[in-house]
Amino acid sequence: MKPAACIQGAIEILRSILLDNQSAEKAFTSWGRSHRFAGSHDRRNIQDTVYDVLRSYGTLCYWMQSKDPYHLVAGWLFFIKKQPLSTIRDIFSGERHSPRELSDKEWTLLDKKKLNRKSDNFEERYNINLSLEDLCQKSLKSDMDNVLNIINTRAPLDLRINRRLSNIDEVIVGLSDTYPNIEFQTKKEFKTLIRTQDHINLHQSEIFKAGLIEIQDASSQYACQMMADFYNRYYEGGRILDYCAGGGGKTLALSDMLDDKPEIIASDISEIRLKNLKDRAERNKHNNIRRIVNSKLNPDKGKFQIVLIDAPCSGSGTWRRNVLEKRTTTDQDIIKFSIQQKDILEKAKLFLEDNASLIYMTCSLFHQENDDVIKEFLTKNPEYQAYQNFTDVCGDKTDFGFSFNPYKHDCDGFYISFLKKG
Repeated sequence: MKPAACIQGAIEILRSILLDNQSAEKAFTSWGRSHRFAGSHDRRNIQDTVYDVLRSYGTLCYWMQSKDPYHLVAGWLFFIKKQPLSTIRDIFSGERHSPRELSDKEWTLLDKKKLNRKSDNFEERYNINLSLEDLCQKSLKSDMDNVLNIINTRAPLDLRINRRLSNIDEVIVGLSDTYPNIEFQTKKEFKTLIRTQDHINLHQSEIFKAGLIEIQDASSQYACQMMADFYNRYYEGGRILDYCAGGGGKTLALSDMLDDKPEIIASDISEIRLKNLKDRAERNKHNNIRRIVNSKLNPDKGKFQIVLIDAPCSGSGTWRRNVLEKRTTTDQDIIKFSIQQKDILEKAKLFLEDNASLIYMTCSLFHQENDDVIKEFLTKNPEYQAYQNFTDVCGDKTDFGFSFNPYKHDCDGFYISFLKKG
């Protein structure tokens, strides 16, 4: 496909997402079915364009004085990609499979002077829903500008090695042989992390099929290592319940870090979300994981030394990856999530044995979903205490746990709190 045709494809998909309120996945799938001639390279370029525009949606709306995807893509080419006007004129030519020509008035919107203006409007400046401004200020304080600016950048691809099956050096050699033009990095703070700035399709690689790697952000890996250290210190041999397991990413990481030894029950409200875990566990060669839907759990028939709660949340710490959510999530959503989180904590505690622990985590940047939730739980349940006796944690200690953010810790935003009973 010619560059102009790829740009037209991106505009069409953005219209489906922004104007017809389709999910990104559905918009890409529908467009792909009606454009089967598009090759994989073209589809990747179109996808990158769509997500780049969504990432800078608020700012582009401000610069282009429009929410029309046609204008947003033209602005993206000029302001973000720094393309000359002659190139944009060639693309917006009105020829077959190309965007229509820009009018004289539309051309005047492409003004470099706008780059020197700093908007006071929160949504235009950070591309985040305006209703979240106060929450961001209260939660991020002096880090707000740096954190929210990084959220507008593209996230790296983080991989976790399965330490029982291989080691970092061997996996990097294998990845480098498979993807000779891609650079892979490690970080000493994250023992299981391999990172690349390129986005590659790992699922067909032999390394992935052999269970040597999983896709998992660095902060999530680090939290799992904290959990494993905590378990080995106080509960070695005890059973673990992953109460909100979803697809089981943390279940798998924890199992690997504990050498496949303790029994781990992966549970979730949705049986569908648990389905993939069976195949993932088999590929990773884990034999200690069982899947049980929440409705079939009974605290009278079995309790645990650790109950892990990876709570449903705003996902604000992952907005570099989930670019639509930062535009659609509102302050009212945060209130709803915090109510749900408090309810889940009260239900999960019923599965604990005496002298056991709850571990609560979110991928949220907001105090309302993190320390505030834990503070209320501890007030209602004085038999629990927040445990923070960890050394050399790369995150920040909070009132009741630890937090990570993309600016300070070079990972997704994350929060974890250890609540010991008795």
